[in-house]
Amino acid sequence: MADSDPSSASPPSRGLILGAKWAFLAYATAWLLVLLPMAFDDEDYAALVGLPIIVAWLSGPAFAACFFVKASRTRAGQLTFLAVQYAIFVSMAVAAVDAFLISEDPQAPLGLMAFAFFQYCALPVLAFLATLAGWRARDGWR
Repeated sequence: MADSDPSSASPPSRGLILGAKWAFLAYATAWLLVLLPMAFDDEDYAALVGLPIIVAWLSGPAFAACFFVKASRTRAGQLTFLAVQYAIFVSMAVAAVDAFLISEDPQAPLGLMAFAFFQYCALPVLAFLATLAGWRARDGWR
C-alpha cells in the first residue's frame, strides 16, 4: 500500500518553514541577549563558558518544534507544530518574567532549566499523539 497524502490535504508551505526557522533564531537570540549581561556580572567571566550550553538547552525545545514544522507533509501539520513552537515561546517567556522580575528567590532562574526539561519531555508525547492522529513525516524532508 502506497503512503500518500489525502487529496484534500494542502501541500507544505516553504513560508511556514522559513517562519519557524526565523522564529527559532529570534528566540535563541533573545535568550542570548537576556543571559549575556548576567554572564558578564561574574567576576572571572567563567559564566561565559557555559552561556552557549545554557542557550542551547533553553532553546532546544523550540528547535525540535521547528524540525517538526519542516518534516510535516501538510500545511495543517505545519501549522500545528508552529502553534506548538509558539506555545513554547509564550510559556518560557512567562516563566522567565516570573523568574527574573517577579520572584524574590535568587535561585528562581535555575527553575527555567527544569522547565525546559519538561518541554523536552512534552515534545515526544506531542509527536506520538500527532502520529496517532495521522501525521507523518514527508519523504526527503531533510
